[in-house]
Amino acid sequence: MRGTDRVEVAALIVALVVSVAAAGVGVAVGAGVQQSRMTEYRAQMARTHEVTATVVGMSPVRARSSTTMVRTV
Repeated sequence: MRGTDRVEVAALIVALVVSVAAAGVGVAVGAGVQQSRMTEYRAQMARTHEVTATVVGMSPVRARSSTTMVRTV
């Protein structure tokens, strides 16, 4: 085996080890972010509640809005 072949094999092994380590770090960071977001979402859900309402009129439509505002009685 030539010296350059050994260097190429060593570089390939290093690249593989770095890739596997980076994937592990990515999984750990992703799990931490998911856990913190789920905690935040649970707290938001605890502050909201459903009500039964009667719509008596609609507000003017806003462009690019995913929320519809209505007056209720």
